[in-house]
Amino acid sequence: MTNFLKIELNQNRIFGLDILRAAAILFVMINHTNNFMLRNIDFYAKMVYDGVGIFFVLSGFLIGRILIMQLETYKCNMKNLLHFWMKRWSRTLPNYFLFLFLLIIIEYITNQNFNLKSYLPYFFFSQNLTQKPIDFYTHSWSLSIEEWFYIIVPILLFFAIRVLSIRVKYAFISIIILIIISVSFLRLQKVQTINDYESFQNVLSSVLYRFDSLMYGLLGAYISYYHPKFWSKNKKIALIIALFLFVLYYLIDNKESFLVRNFVFTMTSVTVLLFLPYLGVLKKNNSILFKPITYISLISYSLYLVNSIVIHYIEECINWDKIIEIAKINYSLNIKWSFALLFNFFLSWLLSLVISILLYKYFEIPTTNYIRKKMANNKAVS
Repeated sequence: MTNFLKIELNQNRIFGLDILRAAAILFVMINHTNNFMLRNIDFYAKMVYDGVGIFFVLSGFLIGRILIMQLETYKCNMKNLLHFWMKRWSRTLPNYFLFLFLLIIIEYITNQNFNLKSYLPYFFFSQNLTQKPIDFYTHSWSLSIEEWFYIIVPILLFFAIRVLSIRVKYAFISIIILIIISVSFLRLQKVQTINDYESFQNVLSSVLYRFDSLMYGLLGAYISYYHPKFWSKNKKIALIIALFLFVLYYLIDNKESFLVRNFVFTMTSVTVLLFLPYLGVLKKNNSILFKPITYISLISYSLYLVNSIVIHYIEECINWDKIIEIAKINYSLNIKWSFALLFNFFLSWLLSLVISILLYKYFEIPTTNYIRKKMANNKAVS
């Protein structure tokens, strides 16, 4: 059983980035499983942080580094642009569409009012362009934002470099500044018109109003590549400021004001950006936390896709009202609701982790490797 779930760990991974990735998915899991936690254990809910915001900045940083090195090393042409997209999508799309098809099949079987047209936007990542998705595959909102980032930023760079003849360095910083300022302004304008949480959820989960989060990661990629001495020299100062902002996140009461919540979006992105200089060079250490953190980091994408679905079906399939009634009448057992909640809590964590490991090991990695092998063979032939 151990070998069945065992994942080989690459000892050359950047441990600091694994810390960020693991923290991001753990914060997401804490947020999603909070409904199962006992109300008197209030510290659990207070641990919640913007895990998706961490993912956004980290993705922007990693993809930004790849784009900069590719554009500075190779020609900016359509062939290389397509190669970039194929390599990104070989990693993200198989898992995404696997769950999309599975959920649509389940809906077809269980929903008498099934209408395929309702789900077509999910095939084009348009389910949350300006508002949150319908009550289906809801956690896909962040994946949609990332996919639009993969599409829009390279196209803008291609246009700036090839059509406008702007140098790669200046094209990057111009696009970063343009998007951060424009999206921040649009979001601020939108938030000022909001009076209810439902409307704020549309801002929280839409491509239009969250696109700037990834640009902070892109800004980190720009500084680390073009100003490496500044990036390295100030990593400890940046770490101290990041830790201060991280603590400040928990001290700010953002429940009363949507404007404050809007500010927290930006603060979270800046916080993660400031963690990157220090964590971006932190390699393997002998800490006992190395293996579990790296393990969670590796399965983070699968875990993100799996956990909400697992939690949903635990709530749907386990009828504790009936179980408690049967236990009391037939077996004279008095099952408390606290037991039911904790059972659901631990089951959601266990199933999410096990399914994610299996998905990562037996689907995500094989499909990614297969697609990239095909790409390499086609490139060799051409």
